[in-house]
Amino acid sequence: MIEGFECKCGYKTISKNIDCPRCGRTMSPRKFFDEGKILSYVKLGVMPEHHIQPMDLAMVEIDEGPKIVCWADAGLKMEQRVKVLKTDDILWCSPP
Repeated sequence: MIEGFECKCGYKTISKNIDCPRCGRTMSPRKFFDEGKILSYVKLGVMPEHHIQPMDLAMVEIDEGPKIVCWADAGLKMEQRVKVLKTDDILWCSPP
């Protein structure tokens, strides 16, 4: 499960900001499923510092949750199901 927040207006996020950017209300803590599907991804041609292997950056729609951006090993496909893992405030995704 991934910890996040949900507002009464329907806005969902995994951000640490508890004030809703849509309506300004205080959001309630919520746990979201850790699986979803890839909406889009990009294969990085130049790796960020400290990354030596090819990586992709993916936009993932979490089941019943928000859309998030996460790192992934190379080889993603559109609409592919992935599992999301959070380590040291970094989100990673891979096939379940």
